[in-house]
Amino acid sequence: MSVENKLKQNNRPRLIVDLPALQQNFRVLQKRAEARNPKAKIACTVKANAYGLGVARIVPALRDAGAEAFFVAYSFEARKLRKILGDGPEIYVFNGPTPGQENLFREEGLIPVLNTPEQLHLWADAGAGFAPCALHIDTAMNRLGLGAAELSALVQDKSLLQRLDVKLMLSHLACGSDPKAKLNHQQCALFEQALLLLRDQFPDSHISLSASAGLFLDLNFNDGFVEDISRPGIALYGGGPQDRPEKDLAVVASLQAPVLQLREITAGQSVGYGAGYLAKTPRKIATLALGYGDGFARSHGGRGMVYLGGQLCPIIGRVSMDLITIDVSDLPALPAIGDFAEIFGRHIAIEDAAKRADTICYELLVTLGERVVRVYG
Repeated sequence: MSVENKLKQNNRPRLIVDLPALQQNFRVLQKRAEARNPKAKIACTVKANAYGLGVARIVPALRDAGAEAFFVAYSFEARKLRKILGDGPEIYVFNGPTPGQENLFREEGLIPVLNTPEQLHLWADAGAGFAPCALHIDTAMNRLGLGAAELSALVQDKSLLQRLDVKLMLSHLACGSDPKAKLNHQQCALFEQALLLLRDQFPDSHISLSASAGLFLDLNFNDGFVEDISRPGIALYGGGPQDRPEKDLAVVASLQAPVLQLREITAGQSVGYGAGYLAKTPRKIATLALGYGDGFARSHGGRGMVYLGGQLCPIIGRVSMDLITIDVSDLPALPAIGDFAEIFGRHIAIEDAAKRADTICYELLVTLGERVVRVYG
């Protein structure tokens, strides 16, 4: 390959997405759910463009692996999903409907998650038996969902309950990433209390408490309740749900950036905006095509590492819009223009990359922009 062609093919960052590894993770999580309940199912959370990996390729791969239900945050995400999936698979919308969207949900066969009294009335007023819905019970997050007072009011409103076809009752763990957190078991108990209040009205409703982290916790209900739908997200994409690598999960995403230029600097010279890095000795520097314009945060500057030439190289200086600089002085051989460095993937765990930047692996994935080429294998 000529140098010209190599430059044309290798001047943008890329995210390598391993679809067989994604499907493997789905099967691993499905088995974990079945270990609690042989009839349990996995509903895949694919909001935010499948956590940045590309919903158009991720969702068909999950469907082919056996996924029958999906969760997104917004109705516009759900419409896109319906076009990809066609009729059949269930699509839940976490944020629920807004006024005027009732027909959209009906026409597209979408299942709204009802979080507020206003949404409950909006959906019920659309007509008795209008369409299935999900009911969100807030047990500690204090974000979305019905709190204790709102749930009590709902239980007393028989006419409203009779106008709802609740297919799923769900809650969400606040501290699922911490197996030692007492709140996990407290939320389980609070959710169970809510289920007891609603069991007679919705005896056939499914139950869901676990997202990715919940599948790796020891949670148990009493009074005959058994979770039968789990909603993993980050674990599908290879991220450890307890903020550390999970041995049972395969690496799905690998972020790589090409070398654009090499240079040598002398002691006392600086690198990047603000002269944030000052060389104490002569150094060899490589400039990579990746920056905050691609969703790679400035917090990686001076803290992050990349894998290149068989070893780790530090990111030096500030992250700029399009570029980062790394110190390659200790490599046994200098890289070539067009060589790719790994930011996270098989050699740098995404959890470790996130920790160095004082963030979480979710953010590393979902912030990646359109300039990052998605390559599927």
